[in-house]
Amino acid sequence: MRLPGWKSATATALALVLQAMPLASTTAFAADMLQDLEMDVTQVEFGTGWYLRGDIGYAFDPVVVDIERAGATSQDDLGNPLAWGVAAGYQLNSFARAELGFNHFVGLQSSSRTSQDCGTEDITSTDAFGNTVITATPITGNCYYAANAEPSAVSVMANVYLDGPEFWKVTPYVGAGVGTAFVSWNDFEAGNYCSGTAPSDCGQTGGAGLNEFSTGTFNTEGEFAFAYNLMIGGGIKLSKNMTLDVGYRYTNIGGVEILSTALNPGVTADRETGPMEVHEMRVGLRYEIW
Repeated sequence: MRLPGWKSATATALALVLQAMPLASTTAFAADMLQDLEMDVTQVEFGTGWYLRGDIGYAFDPVVVDIERAGATSQDDLGNPLAWGVAAGYQLNSFARAELGFNHFVGLQSSSRTSQDCGTEDITSTDAFGNTVITATPITGNCYYAANAEPSAVSVMANVYLDGPEFWKVTPYVGAGVGTAFVSWNDFEAGNYCSGTAPSDCGQTGGAGLNEFSTGTFNTEGEFAFAYNLMIGGGIKLSKNMTLDVGYRYTNIGGVEILSTALNPGVTADRETGPMEVHEMRVGLRYEIW
């Protein structure tokens, strides 16, 4: 049995359904559009590529240079200097970077000693006839030339590094660079000395002990020289921006003139050095600017 008015109720329900259909269709269409407009968002870190570096080094092998004077060559041990350096660089890509660096070598000490012939001295005497006789007599003893100075060297280098793949949290690298170094020998003291044990040693002024034949402080020159360096080491990532650098560096600085006869009246020969080679272990920090 059908209830009265069922047709009216059915018609009303059908009308409501027909009215809701456009709204549902519109809502579904809008949802589809939003879904189509959705884009995957990937977090990307944008860095400037620039970094700053600072380090210190120690020359584990003594720095030895050749000194040329009047055609003779002697070796001078400058000791084991320390060095500090700063640099600004740019990360070219994931495996290459370039930088401009400044280095200052400190603690160089020059103390050279070269044995030499004592030469002769004129001994004045009187012969049996009362005439004055001058005789060139060899000087005995231990004669040598000694020089002391406090050299300094600063360099500006353009370096390029190649970084390898990370291995056990260490990124190995190799590098090389060229530039120039300014070298000065500052106050240069030198003299000719004779030491003897017998009263007849070291000439007429002789006697046991040390005698100074001629000493003086000379005016030195500062000169620029070609320089290059080679590096190998590893970087250990400490944080997002900070890397610990540990490595070895070889630096070669060309020879320079220590002092010239033009600046020092009475000096008869210029003094020049051969190349300076420095073998260092270095440690520092590299800060990436983000």
